[in-house]
Amino acid sequence: MSWLAILILILLLGLIIGGLYISRMATVKQMEAQELKARLRQRRARLSEVEELFSTLMIYDRNPELLGALKDRLVQEAEVMVDMAPKDPACQRDLEYYQGLANDIDQLGDLQNQPETPTSDRQINIIKRHFGRTMKLIRNVMNRGEMNELSGHEHLARLKRNTLMLEVEAYKLQGQRAKENQDTSTAAAYFKHAKDMLIASDIPFDGKSKQIKTISRMITGLYSSEFDPEDDKEASDNDNQSASDKA
Repeated sequence: MSWLAILILILLLGLIIGGLYISRMATVKQMEAQELKARLRQRRARLSEVEELFSTLMIYDRNPELLGALKDRLVQEAEVMVDMAPKDPACQRDLEYYQGLANDIDQLGDLQNQPETPTSDRQINIIKRHFGRTMKLIRNVMNRGEMNELSGHEHLARLKRNTLMLEVEAYKLQGQRAKENQDTSTAAAYFKHAKDMLIASDIPFDGKSKQIKTISRMITGLYSSEFDPEDDKEASDNDNQSASDKA
């Protein structure tokens, strides 16, 4: 075999080995890119879950301290994603969006700690589901020492109480609407359901007994407004007085 043939063979072997190396490196980079996308996708899914909780709490809890804690969690996760994929514009947009949530919290103003009353069964179910997930998240971060225990227990107690009271207020609202539409039986059913929920609940809070008595009066008022013996007696007395004056 001539030297030329040997050189050609060596060159071919070099090209083959080089091609295999390049192919291998391309495969490794592709796998790394796929793994990065998978990790980002998982983190983005977790962020979406927390963001969903944040949105619900902005309407039905409005506690600035808890909202701030969720916002900080979102920002921290988004910063990790930016570090993982600094050239990914979506990660940077997410970070900027979550940082901007601080303004949304500040804009609550007088609405802080003034939750909105749900108006449908769907909204009630969302509150129950999202408040439950939020309480689970709070317990997890407390166990990891990432939240002050006193604050954590205060948030848990409030969310548990609000889960009950928002549903009670929703049924009271629906009962009031039925009353305005002169549907006494439906209004009474809504009011009674709200009252029964409070009685059956083992959640203690100030004013619970007063709430139950108030709803009881609302139920009684549905029927006394149609025929109230006291009103009838007063009308009869007025008629008698008018007759005496004429005499």
